[in-house]
Amino acid sequence: MPLFDATYKWKLAFFIGIPVVIGIWKFCYKHVASKGTTSEEKKEEQEQEQEQEQKQSVDELEVSAELKDNEFCETNPKPDTHVHLAALRSANDYKNEGSRCYRDRKYLEAITLYGMAIDTCPEQRPTELAIYYQKRADCYEKLKNWSMVKEDCSNALEHDHRYAQAYYCRARAHEATGDLKDCLIDITASCIIEKSMNDDLNKFLERVLMETARIDAEWKVYSQAPLFANKFDILSFTRSFATDERMNGSSDAPPPRGFHRALSAFHEEQFADVIPSCTEEIDSSEADYKMEALLMRGTFQLFLGAYEEGKQDVDAVLQKINANVQLRISTYLWSAVLQVLLGKKQEGLEILEKAEKWHPNNADLFYQRALMLCDMERFHEAFWDFSQASRLAPHNATTELQKHFTEYRIAVREENQLGIQIAIRDLQESIASFPPCADGYSMMAQVRVEQKDFAEAMKCLQMAVKLNPSSATLLVQKAMLEEHWHGDLKKVAMMLKTAISVDPQCYLAHWKLGLVHLMLRNLTKAVGDFEKACILAKDNDELMQSYKFRNATVAKIGAFQLLRIVKDDPLLLSDLGVPGFQRLVLL
Repeated sequence: MPLFDATYKWKLAFFIGIPVVIGIWKFCYKHVASKGTTSEEKKEEQEQEQEQEQKQSVDELEVSAELKDNEFCETNPKPDTHVHLAALRSANDYKNEGSRCYRDRKYLEAITLYGMAIDTCPEQRPTELAIYYQKRADCYEKLKNWSMVKEDCSNALEHDHRYAQAYYCRARAHEATGDLKDCLIDITASCIIEKSMNDDLNKFLERVLMETARIDAEWKVYSQAPLFANKFDILSFTRSFATDERMNGSSDAPPPRGFHRALSAFHEEQFADVIPSCTEEIDSSEADYKMEALLMRGTFQLFLGAYEEGKQDVDAVLQKINANVQLRISTYLWSAVLQVLLGKKQEGLEILEKAEKWHPNNADLFYQRALMLCDMERFHEAFWDFSQASRLAPHNATTELQKHFTEYRIAVREENQLGIQIAIRDLQESIASFPPCADGYSMMAQVRVEQKDFAEAMKCLQMAVKLNPSSATLLVQKAMLEEHWHGDLKKVAMMLKTAISVDPQCYLAHWKLGLVHLMLRNLTKAVGDFEKACILAKDNDELMQSYKFRNATVAKIGAFQLLRIVKDDPLLLSDLGVPGFQRLVLL
């Protein structure tokens, strides 16, 4: 029998082939199954990711739960992470419900829900807590519950001391309750955080600054004893009245008493004796110069800053229709000047228009009206009045100089380059045609600065100071020119201190020094300078300006403390000074 017959071969093939087929089938089955499982897992992972993103959809001011959880783990070695995240999500749900109620104007329900969010939120989540407190404060604001607004804003700031919205909201509450100083500090802090880029905040700040300045200015006028203007300002002002015999004549009535003694005191520059001497004349039963004494006393009330008292004396003279012509003209002029100092410029112009009908050929009338028009930037009308004054008083250097300086102003405004050159030439010729005059060189210095010719401007100011070394105002101009030219603020500060040593009562020097210290970030010194300027200010504009900057600087110091600003702090580096602050300018 053959060893390998046909049956035996078939059996051998069966036993060898079957296991191979089974192996191949199993391999194919596993490969196909593996592909199906991978596709299902990817789909499941995508669904899980979408679910996770939905869970992390919180308020735009909140950070992701995952990052906050990492912070929590760092501060708590063994946290219950699941409990922590669950509490945070619950708090966020309460907050969302509260926001819906707020939008529906259901403020009491919103307050309750925000309170639940606060109670539920973990203490380790300061950002979220600050948001919840602030949102509840917004609800209290709608209900005008100002004490609770302040309390919740303060709680928000305890958790986030650089939360601009909380400062803004608390500032509104302070304004509503009349606490303007606290309001000013909070709105300043908010502006610093926002880097003064928010127009609503900036307008709010400006409004509060002006209101606090107004209140302080009114209190200063009411409570502070009058302070005489400095000697240089009195002489400069009175000499601008070319036709007023009181200001340019002399007293020759020995022995002087009453009004004559007042005239002597004026010409001897003993200004403190003028008002008592005038009062002596007014109260005397044998007064021969009562009207003249009333007008002079009213004039010197102006130099004291006692404008209302001065106006009473001047009005008393105006009521006497039998006064002589020159006295009547002088009275109209001083009455108009007092109106301007009281902030009533239009009323002052109306008085001068009335005076012109009575006395159309008085140089002082046209000159004083031109000055008022310049202050109102009505330069064309001012130029015409200066021209009339120059025609009526051709030997008055100041009038001619002011005319050509106004001519220059008109050309600059109209961007007329040929006109600018003609005006500069006319001003130069006027300076050369009159005896050396400090006012002329001062005006030319301003022109040279605007034309960027700083070296020539400094030469003009040096000549002006040489002609009038007792003028602190000219020294202030030199200091401001130094700032524009070289920008050395420390040197500018020293020059301003020199001006103050020449005249400690120079308002302008103290105010400008405050601005320089502000730019140098010497805030405490700036406050002291502005406070001195407040004391020396003579009219409403100067008072408002001084108190505005003083209050703004004080508020900035308070805001820095609230924000915990330190050296090299990004907020400090981005802060540009007092909001509304502009670059120093020449007179």
